[in-house]
Amino acid sequence: MKLYEVYTDDKRYYIVTELCKGGELFDEILKKGTYNEKEAANVAQQILQAVSYFHDQKVVHRDLKPENVLVDKEQNNCLKIIDFGTSIVKKENEKLTKTHGTSYYIAPEVLKGNYDEKCDIWSVGVILYILLSGKPPFDGKDDEEITAKVKKGVWTMNDKIWENVSGDAKNLIKQMLNVDVAQRLSAKQALQNPWFKNAPDNEVNIDLMKESLKNLLNFNATQKMQQATMSMMVQNMISKEEIGRLSLVF
Repeated sequence: MKLYEVYTDDKRYYIVTELCKGGELFDEILKKGTYNEKEAANVAQQILQAVSYFHDQKVVHRDLKPENVLVDKEQNNCLKIIDFGTSIVKKENEKLTKTHGTSYYIAPEVLKGNYDEKCDIWSVGVILYILLSGKPPFDGKDDEEITAKVKKGVWTMNDKIWENVSGDAKNLIKQMLNVDVAQRLSAKQALQNPWFKNAPDNEVNIDLMKESLKNLLNFNATQKMQQATMSMMVQNMISKEEIGRLSLVF
């Protein structure tokens, strides 16, 4: 996503970016109301192309998730990745140690404090898993339970929804959600997967599609609630500087 200008005053930063009128990825899918595997492949391919580009620049995003993928309707629904606040420029062969990310999408090796750019591939794998099933591969009642499951790295495709998903799509997810980082695909390798050319464009079983979209709606609503809560907390926190000013006044 393009950044045009940055202004500052005593209290705030003002960041001027391009406008993506489509909003967040999941919101656009839910508005559309129908969905097939070909469309999921288009989404995953665009995300991986962006990831491949910034990995070539030695940049690791570290917080890839649907909320950080926007749809630009004025550019033929082109997807834009945003929010590089936790990203880092990584040196050749350097291992990163600081834990950044969001519980549903974070890679196991990040939680263990020893990782590289392939943590982003894991996150894209989780996004694709959710796109095709409406559910995250690792779920729980709170962040602690979710991250405990992520650390183990054990997930399944046992739901009936997966019966209608092509073998190429399932194989790609397995290669992206591989706990063994050495065996996990790079972004460039993932883009060579035959699924991107061969993904079926026929509509899936209507009942299963409705179930998947319902799952996605419920999952998305939970995420929105968490975002709203965090936003409220941030907006109502008083900075140390403001506390100091108030102390002087009183």
